[in-house]
This record gives sequence, structure tokens and C-alpha cells, in this order.
Amino acid sequence: MKQLFTFPSEELLQEDTVYITIVQELHATTLTNDKDRIQFENLISEARKRVEESELKEKDALLEQLNRALNNRDSLVKFIGALVIYITPNDIFFYHLSISVTDHVYISELPYILPVAANAQYTRDYHLLVLNRESIRLFEGHGDKLQELDLSEYEEAPVDLETALGTEKEGGSLNFGTYSTGSSQAGSGQFFHGHNETSQEKDIDRERYFRLVDRFIIDNFSNELNYPLIVYSVEENQSVFKEISNNRYLNDVNIIGSAAGLSVPDIQKKVSETIRKLNDSEREELLARLRETSPENRIENIPDDLTSASLQGRIDHLFLEKDFNIPGSITDDGLYDETDDRNNFIHELVQNVLNSKGNVYILEHEEMPENTPIAATLRY
Repeated sequence: MKQLFTFPSEELLQEDTVYITIVQELHATTLTNDKDRIQFENLISEARKRVEESELKEKDALLEQLNRALNNRDSLVKFIGALVIYITPNDIFFYHLSISVTDHVYISELPYILPVAANAQYTRDYHLLVLNRESIRLFEGHGDKLQELDLSEYEEAPVDLETALGTEKEGGSLNFGTYSTGSSQAGSGQFFHGHNETSQEKDIDRERYFRLVDRFIIDNFSNELNYPLIVYSVEENQSVFKEISNNRYLNDVNIIGSAAGLSVPDIQKKVSETIRKLNDSEREELLARLRETSPENRIENIPDDLTSASLQGRIDHLFLEKDFNIPGSITDDGLYDETDDRNNFIHELVQNVLNSKGNVYILEHEEMPENTPIAATLRY
């Protein structure tokens, strides 16, 4: 039994096999955990009954795997969110998701991946820079989950202003000198090093420190992973950092406020609110793009056209109403077969779109265009 974290996953691309997919809402509280266990047992029983009544040649192996899943019930349902478990004659794979789902059992030649696709569309990867005037913290984020990065592993890490600038700090010396105002500003100025830093000297130190921070993040993180960079800082620091940054992954979305002294859970709570707003904004932008797409570059509600476009790799964005299904399948000849009641056309369509690097979005009924439970925009 293996937990999966990435999507799409090669474990769900097996051919010539049968998948039992069990989808369950989870609560994992003292009051509801027993209900989750009982519901899991009920879903396993439903799957077992359907397998026993089937003519599948893998029947015995599937029944054995269902028993194995049942023996791992407690670890599978101890989670807040959702469980999607995939059972094949030889393996068991599962995801824990952070979205709401509808309980279902599916048996098909393809895994039922829509809940996982829906979860993935809201699980964006990013770096979060907690930026103070004289120190930084850096996090790697996946959706609303954060992990603080240990910057002490990097010898040149500008963890704080004193470490980064050292004796080059504007305040603290006792002689005259000149300073450069940076590559974007011509000229130089004169300053006097004193024990009491002036406001101007502090601003110069901040700008120089932020430049070092910017270069460090670009070289060690942004260029390697290509994640957007979200900055969490007070407005004044935001403005200075944005002005000096050369990071092409610096995101327009930021978090205004002081994070000094905040715990990771406190920061995560604030980030969750921002990610939710970001997702809402992106969803509205995508739907606006769908509405504005010309008819020749858009397909709505026509399985035959969606089939051919998916096989040709032409679908850029596929929009689906949550829990929407169309019976049928895609034949070896690349045609839509509405008479196949063993499979689900939507599953195959989604798989084709993902295989051609397209994007799949599952939306609520009220978010979709009127009378349009399925739509696609085309690359060409």
C-alpha cells in the first residue's frame, strides 16, 4: 500500500488492469471518527459486492486487495479532508486530499481521478519569503501547507543584515567613504560612519541587504524550481524589495503585514487566506477567458468533438462541473461510444487531456457557464 503525493502519477497510468476507486469524505474528530470507520467499511462492502457479482477475471485478486485495504482502515481514515483509494489486482494506492468530496465507489479500466485533479488545481507550489528589515525566513509552500527551509545549510545565506553586510554595514564604523546607489541608479554619495545610524544609513543598509537576499533566492531556489515567490512583509519593505528585485518569479500577490515573531501555524493561517484569494482570482480569470473564447476555439457539451480534440492534443483547458458524468468510452478507433456502460467517458477524456499536458478544472455548478457542464478551450 502506497500513499501518493504528486498528480498525475505513473501509478495511475497502468494499462490492461482494473481499478476499484473508493472516494470518501473524512472528518477525523473524536465524535466523527467512528462514523468514518463505519462508512469506510460500508464502501468496501459495496465494492466487494460489485466485484463478486461481476465477471472480472481478476475477481479473486481484487477481493484479496479489498480485505487488505480493510485491515488498514484506521490509518486510511485518520485524516481531515478526503480519502481516494485505488485498488488494483496487485497494488493499493491512496491520496489524502484537502477538498470536500462525494462518497463513491467506481470500478473501471481507468482510475477515477477527478477528485485528485480537483485537489491538484488548488495545490500550487511557491516560495514564501518572510522579509523583515534586518532578517529573513524562507518557506516552501504546497497549497496552504508550509515547510520552513533551513538556511543555515547555505554558507552564503543572508539570514540577517549583520551576517550579510558584516563590517560593510553603513553604521558602526568611524570614517568617510562613498556608496553606490545600485545598478539601477547612477552616481554615488558620501556618508559618515557613526555609532548612531541615521535614517538614511539604515535605508542604504536595507537596500543593500535586500539585494543580497534577492540574489540568494534567485540563485538557490527560484532558478532551480521556478516557483513563484510570495513576499510577506510590511508595505514599506514590500515596496523597496519590489523595486530592487531582479527575480522574474516574484509574484504580484503578496501578504502585507509584519510576521516578526509569528509562529509557523500563524504564518500558515495568513498564507491560507492569500492562497484562497489567489485561487478565486485565477478561477475567475479562467472562466472569463472561457466566456471570451471564440466559438471556433471552444467546445461545449459535444462528446464526439471533445474526443477528437483530446486525442489530437488540442485541449488546453478542460472545465467540468463537479460530479458530472457521461456514460460511454473512447474506442480504439478514436470515437465516442455511448453504448459502453462499463466505463465513464469523462474519465478517459480527462486522462487524454492530462497526457497531452492540458489543464483540468473541476468547478461547482454555479461557477460553470449556464447549461454547460463540460467545456474546453483549444490550443489551435
